[in-house]
Amino acid sequence: MRTRTRLAMTEDLRPELDQTCDRCGPAVRAVYHVRRQGELYLCRHCANRLWSALAAQGWTIWLLDERAHAAN
Repeated sequence: MRTRTRLAMTEDLRPELDQTCDRCGPAVRAVYHVRRQGELYLCRHCANRLWSALAAQGWTIWLLDERAHAAN
């Protein structure tokens, strides 16, 4: 399993409006934000598949703010 992490943190810790799934690529919009020492953005499908493994490794998983996506 290859995952890309995003090490850049935003000042206000809010997700960017146009995040895409780090596993599926730019065609799939991210729904979850996962953070440990880096960050991941995952779609619903990938988050459901990886949830227990990520949680067991200490990653925290948050639902992205849907209101931020609707603002566009």
